[in-house]
Amino acid sequence: MAHQTNGYLQSYSLDPYVVLTHSYGLQGAFGYWVQPMGDEAGGMPPFPKKITGTGNLCTSGKPTAITFTQPPYGETYFGTPTCRCSDDRVIVDFLSTKFGVPFLPPSKANGTDFKQGANMAITGAPAMDAPFFRGLSLSDKCNDLSTFHNNLLQAKIARLRKRYARAARIMYAEFYSAVYDMVQNPKKYGFNAVFEACCGSGGGKYNYANSARCGMQGATACANPADHLSWDSIHLTEAAYKHITDGWLNGPYCSPPIPHT
Repeated sequence: MAHQTNGYLQSYSLDPYVVLTHSYGLQGAFGYWVQPMGDEAGGMPPFPKKITGTGNLCTSGKPTAITFTQPPYGETYFGTPTCRCSDDRVIVDFLSTKFGVPFLPPSKANGTDFKQGANMAITGAPAMDAPFFRGLSLSDKCNDLSTFHNNLLQAKIARLRKRYARAARIMYAEFYSAVYDMVQNPKKYGFNAVFEACCGSGGGKYNYANSARCGMQGATACANPADHLSWDSIHLTEAAYKHITDGWLNGPYCSPPIPHT
């Protein structure tokens, strides 16, 4: 198993900005945040991928082939499917609430106000913990490449922090380590089930059957998604995303933590 996460530093002119970079394990999701030093947050940055997506795939209707357009997706907070790949809110929603700005609208939606930020994500590669992907026989060379890339990234960040010490705050936020800790210490986060999906079918260790995935006929959802780390065997529950957000805001999964009041 790879012991470090991979990520990507988006290139921007740093002076006089704050830059947030965040990383994910093995899947290569990227994101950034550029904001004038000392300014209050006026909107949210565009985070990619469906762990932060807020509905771009559904701006022209709800494709029946996509299961997360159907109940019970969205049941916990919004009360209806919003094309978020969870029982409800994702990381970017919790960040928006913390900074007192509106939830990010899908960038493809009509009437989107880009002054408040917009979400550019459209469904892509899945987000799940590294043991899940190890079970799919990922090549060790891929994991080695991920670790090598991450080492180069950390070295680059160290140089950039030194170079722009007076002009920018560069934050490195991790997803992999946060999820790994939840897998290793589920009771610490209030989880009774780690790998078993809250929403799915088939029972067993994963409660997953491809013929009756969450949102399809034959699938059911657990009574309390907050008891589970996994929502649908691919995506995490709202509760898990909340824990990750807390780790970014207060440590230890963002270095330094995202400043907030």
